[in-house]
Amino acid sequence: MKQQIDTISLISENLLKAIAQAIISHKQSESNLAYCASHVQRAVNAVLALASDLGSINSIMQVEDSNNTITKPIHSVYDQVRRTAKKAEFAAQLAMEASMLNAEVSLNSVEASAQNLSENLSDLLTSYFSKPDILFSELSVKPDKFRKKSARGKMNSQAGKAQLSHLQPMLVLLQNELQVIVGVKAMSVENGAILYDQVRKDISVLQKKLIIAQSELLELSLKIKSLTQKMKAINRELNNSKDSLNRFFDMIRKMKAINPLISDNLISSCEKAQEDSVLAIELSSEALKSTIAARAEKNL
Repeated sequence: MKQQIDTISLISENLLKAIAQAIISHKQSESNLAYCASHVQRAVNAVLALASDLGSINSIMQVEDSNNTITKPIHSVYDQVRRTAKKAEFAAQLAMEASMLNAEVSLNSVEASAQNLSENLSDLLTSYFSKPDILFSELSVKPDKFRKKSARGKMNSQAGKAQLSHLQPMLVLLQNELQVIVGVKAMSVENGAILYDQVRKDISVLQKKLIIAQSELLELSLKIKSLTQKMKAINRELNNSKDSLNRFFDMIRKMKAINPLISDNLISSCEKAQEDSVLAIELSSEALKSTIAARAEKNL
């Protein structure tokens, strides 16, 4: 009987520890995901600014290059950056949705259910044993003695570090150990049947809430994964367009040196676009790093 009580005590304790740890981790991830979303938005703004710059250059050249002799080199790059800008807008939407999902994860509800279960377990054991405090005191002084004898043998001090995905088996084990106690100790105990039924209901409620929380975390993880893939594509496309843009800008400067009729407005637009290109690459790289970090934290 002591073996079952020891196991039940450990499960109850480790459930609360694991859930509390998950909540702490989640709260930390909230600020980190907000940091990620901020970086993504800055990168998106930089990509949109670059696309706007190239649009202005394209418009100027349509007027100044009536024979379309130097306009062609910018067309393909402009089209690519416009496609990248669309991806960037979608990335901003994903980041916002991820932040909203993160705020809606119902871990506090899970914690409340686990606390309620723990309290009712204590009431149940108190009703079944005349001096449970003495028994628990003995278990706390010599826990290894009983843990080694436990038929399950899977519960140990590391269980407090369990991820949410590991808690369902713990609840199944809790049910099994409770059934052993009920089978050994007659149900003649006053209010024993009522308390046992309540604990069974508590376990069922906690199982359902764990499923909901895991589903929410999975949805969030998939959203961040999608955001990470989108930011990788944006980074790749910006870096691919960098050399083509630089070659075009150098060509325009050389043409200006030969032909002073090329407008200063075109030159200044090219200089701004080149600066914005560098900034877009830098910010998108930082956004990707923060997104990868946020994704790593969601492997609960």
